[in-house]
Amino acid sequence: MYKKGQAALEFLTTYGWAFLVILVMIGALAYFGVLNPSRFVPETCTLGAAFLCDDAVIDTGRVTIKMRNNLEAINITNVTITDIDSGSIGANDTEIQLAAGGIIILTVAKPSGATWTVGLKKKVSADIEYFIVSSTRTFTKSTGGDIVGTIQ
Repeated sequence: MYKKGQAALEFLTTYGWAFLVILVMIGALAYFGVLNPSRFVPETCTLGAAFLCDDAVIDTGRVTIKMRNNLEAINITNVTITDIDSGSIGANDTEIQLAAGGIIILTVAKPSGATWTVGLKKKVSADIEYFIVSSTRTFTKSTGGDIVGTIQ
């Protein structure tokens, strides 16, 4: 008399157990880091057209950028690093002259208030203020880009 109800209940129970097993498996994979999407994000360094980023390193205390000048001779007046996650800012205010096509390695201290853990991926924003040597500081320009790297 209740055969249809029993079949429906067994059907739902079987699928319920299968669904529960799938959820436990996904949870275990996420717990052990297999499903961590940051593992698949490539390390990149992109700056504006004025500069070519040859390399960048993020470690627990600073960000180091190796970049090439694509303009004529310039004076770099300020380099600012912003932690995308916390919004905190670190800056390097020293004035540096860079010849056309010249390569420079800039180091900026980690933004205060940012917590960086070794082995995790981090994205920071870099802003560079500069002016062309043949002009004056009045004509300061700004360009920027993003750096993604594994914290060392």
